[in-house]
Amino acid sequence: MNKTTTSNTATSNTIQSRDREGAVKPIPLAYFITFSCYGTHLHGYESESVDRSNNKYGTPHLPPDEKQRQREQDNMIQDQYILDYDRAKIVLDSIMQNSSHRKWNLLAVHVRSTHIHVVIQALVAPEKVMNDLKSYASRSLNNAGFENSDRKRWARHGSTKYLWKVNDLENAVHYVLHEQGDPMAVYENKCLDVEKIFINQKESLSHGS
Repeated sequence: MNKTTTSNTATSNTIQSRDREGAVKPIPLAYFITFSCYGTHLHGYESESVDRSNNKYGTPHLPPDEKQRQREQDNMIQDQYILDYDRAKIVLDSIMQNSSHRKWNLLAVHVRSTHIHVVIQALVAPEKVMNDLKSYASRSLNNAGFENSDRKRWARHGSTKYLWKVNDLENAVHYVLHEQGDPMAVYENKCLDVEKIFINQKESLSHGS
């Protein structure tokens, strides 16, 4: 992603959306969304978990909790779901197609065997983005002949981190693209002035397009 020369301050807190309860919330510069495959990142496992009150970018993960991890494992009704390369490629393609269809600005994606990282700009709540990406990916896997429609593929929730500053966004993109080990299924938006495109989105919204 091209580096920007603008200030490192928040630029988007005048744009708002409504969450599932109808509360109005400001929309950040971008979202850093992560969701896991079913049964692969249980709450309490090592130091990898987040929850709704612990999902701000740059904050530490929840501490390990073996009892919670065991409870969640005991409640699993199917085996954990693992993405091989063919499945990961289908998931990546579905995320790209869905983002284009929704007119969301996809900045970076890395589909791993057990989880998916997405950095994206959207003028809707991040929960809607994440749920749409999950649903579309499952439909694409079904259509490709992998498993059937009752296969549980994704963890129920996920992490929806708000990126308010350009520096946070650039760090998140770098983490997704370059700090995940050997690349698996990756998308990088290489020609992007993130603040300019966000301003264009805001103007389009204000004109009702």
